[in-house]
Amino acid sequence: MGVARVTSADVATLRCPYCARTIAPATDWVASGQREWGCCGFAADADGNRVAVLLLSPDATDGRALVMALWVEAAHARRGLGKRLVQAACASFRGRGVSTIVARAGVPATCSAPPKGFLRRCGFTYVPAERVWILDVNATVTDRPTAREFIHQLVASLRPLSPPEPAARAGRR
Repeated sequence: MGVARVTSADVATLRCPYCARTIAPATDWVASGQREWGCCGFAADADGNRVAVLLLSPDATDGRALVMALWVEAAHARRGLGKRLVQAACASFRGRGVSTIVARAGVPATCSAPPKGFLRRCGFTYVPAERVWILDVNATVTDRPTAREFIHQLVASLRPLSPPEPAARAGRR
């Protein structure tokens, strides 16, 4: 199951499997995300169907993205799809001016307010003063070398630092 960007055109086809909530593509935050980031979220597909969705909106506070919806179909729950969507958002936002993802936890959880246990497992921390959960995008994404960089580093570590001295031949002086 791969992760793909969700565009404003995709939003019309999404329906929360729990509450049947839909979001109009013309909604202000959808258009704002599309304009600023080129997408308004991320989704995972299985067998040609969307089975997990994370929708985000730019916040009025610079450098913040708000979780507007997050759901995973029951048949695909507890397989790490939600976390993969959060990680995809962090990777996409890194270096693009978004430093924090903000979410509100719900009791009971809803598609617009994920469970606090899930948020905690993804690395969000609770900020009591704001009554929100925040995730530091830069602390979440680690740079991993590409396969080519990894092989180059490996070969360099195996290569001797200096050429070996030639061995003296027997009988030669």
